[in-house]
Order: sequence, then C-alpha cells, then structure tokens
Amino acid sequence: MDIAVDAEHACANQIEPNNGELICQHYENGVECKPSCHDGFDFAIVPADKYYCNYDDGIWTPAEHWPVRDCACTYTHFCVRTTL
Repeated sequence: MDIAVDAEHACANQIEPNNGELICQHYENGVECKPSCHDGFDFAIVPADKYYCNYDDGIWTPAEHWPVRDCACTYTHFCVRTTL
C-alpha cells in the first residue's frame, strides 16, 4: 500500500517584506523570487534582483540580505500615523 503525503518543500520559507511582496515562479527544481515594494515604499537595504532556492537543499541564493528586509516609507504623506 502506498501513502501519499503532501509536505512543504524545503524552499517554503518565503517571507514577504512588510509593505512589499515576493513575486515567485516555481520550476521543476526550485523556486525563483523577485522582491518588490508597494507604491510609496522602497528598500532601505537593497536586495538582489532575484533569489533562487533549489528544492534539494532549501538554500536561498544569493544569501546576502536573505530574507529580504522590509520596505521603508519614502513619501511623508504615506508615513504619517495618527493616534486617537
């Protein structure tokens, strides 16, 4: 008797940056993600253009600045917080 188990692959640790997103493409051997920020936000620490993770080892490359840092506010009118 065969039992099929759905398990997350080794590259499932994709954490989207606050105020941004990772646009990912899944391939046979791994996943490639491109980070981006929402309008009015940008990276304080510039990430790589794309990151790739091989399903065999679960290691993201390039490793520099992975996981991607959050996006920071670039326009004052987007950054204003109000308190009651």
